[in-house]
Amino acid sequence: MRREFHLIIGILVFFVYAYLLHGIQSITIGYFVLGFCAVIIGSILPDILEPATNSKHRGIFHSWGALKCIVCIFGISALTDLVLALPESTKVMVFPVSCCALGYSFHLLADSTTRRGLPT
Repeated sequence: MRREFHLIIGILVFFVYAYLLHGIQSITIGYFVLGFCAVIIGSILPDILEPATNSKHRGIFHSWGALKCIVCIFGISALTDLVLALPESTKVMVFPVSCCALGYSFHLLADSTTRRGLPT
């Protein structure tokens, strides 16, 4: 799948995530910008780690195992941000981590829908 599609998917998912999170707790413009940049990085990170040099570029960073790990990272960071009363200095780290993991996981989910899918 092309990089532009991964970016579009990541940005759309980020807007939904930020909207849902804003309904629960307020997000400042600074957090929004950090999260937006982080989701862009996460959306293209698998292809940076494993460049598409040939038709078989999908290795460990494009696998179901990687998807499971990234989903766990997203879940832990998102729940930490929502449930715990964190100081502002910690929140500025947790929200971008969850956004980057969100972009990465949706990159892998989008790749799983292609003909080649994801390796196990």
